[in-house]
Amino acid sequence: MHKILFVVNDDSFFISHRLPLALSAQREGFEVHILSGISNNSSEIYNYQFKVYKLDLKKTSINPFKFWQSLYRVIKVIVSVKPDVLHLITVKPIIWGGLASKIFKPKVVIASVTGLGQIYTDQRFSSLLIKKVIEVLYRIAYSEKSNKFFIFQNKYDKKYIQRLLKLNKDNIIITNGAGVYLNEYKCKEFPIGEPVFLFASRLIKAKGILEFIEAANYVKNAKFVIAGEYDPSNRDSIDKKIIEKAILKSKVRFLGYIDDIEELINKSSVVVLPSYYGEGLPKILIEAAACGRPIITTNLPGCKETILNGKTGYFSKAKSSKDLAKKLNIFIKNPEKIIEMGIQARRLAEKKYDINEVIKKHMLLYKSFLISQKKI
Repeated sequence: MHKILFVVNDDSFFISHRLPLALSAQREGFEVHILSGISNNSSEIYNYQFKVYKLDLKKTSINPFKFWQSLYRVIKVIVSVKPDVLHLITVKPIIWGGLASKIFKPKVVIASVTGLGQIYTDQRFSSLLIKKVIEVLYRIAYSEKSNKFFIFQNKYDKKYIQRLLKLNKDNIIITNGAGVYLNEYKCKEFPIGEPVFLFASRLIKAKGILEFIEAANYVKNAKFVIAGEYDPSNRDSIDKKIIEKAILKSKVRFLGYIDDIEELINKSSVVVLPSYYGEGLPKILIEAAACGRPIITTNLPGCKETILNGKTGYFSKAKSSKDLAKKLNIFIKNPEKIIEMGIQARRLAEKKYDINEVIKKHMLLYKSFLISQKKI
């Protein structure tokens, strides 16, 4: 039986964004192994017939000792599993796996770039220094490119990595994000009364949560909802006191982490993500479109690919709560646009975000070594 090893930072991210790929690979006859940071012993990742290995790390840690310690763990698991296919997801696993594959050479190495992250939008000196270190490690890890493929979710990330590593176009695949099962996302009735604006994401500043909270102060006759969980290990994490203060002003309702995102989206009128994070292609915006909800987001790589400006939603200026409020008020003054744009958003989702197309592209890569090593 052929083996595939996924290496990923976080088990919850794997479940929400990559589980369909692992299950499809399993159905295609692959023995699935997963090396991941594990949130707790009852993690959902143990509910499937995968072989799971724990990776002890903090996603945003810049401790060099921890980095090399994690690299050693990745090498150890790869040598033990001897995978035919090595699928690396997010920046650190891509670097670790690329370096490790110089020692043990899987038949296929796949690097999924799910965005460049906040390091690439943060102008602090420490972040600029880390960016340079990342670039050096990328070049070392991928100095040899045979049987290595990069999957991108937007053209900006593709252009950046392609130039950095001098990638051939045959080594590059683009998908429209992680995709969704469109039949699982229903377009339900919009809330009656005041429009409900939803922010659903990790509670870090670069996702635009402060701008969302501030914009609420400039808007009347609307409801504002925040859903997500705190990430205290992230240096960009929002202070709980900020959300508590917003709640006291009665402008914002905070729900915490919500498991059933489809139901939550359908209880909202418009989904808002004013992110300047360095996104790949945010899944919450794909899910919003699948539920037939208009979107307000920034005109930045990863976010701007998710809407047709003026047809399925609006662009808001990054880091501008006043411009965001202006876009929110368009929907308040023209409530018919919510329905009109919602219809167009669903049509866009049907055209771009079918997960079956995403899975198909991955399966071709997973099986490429079986087809006489033919390039895709």
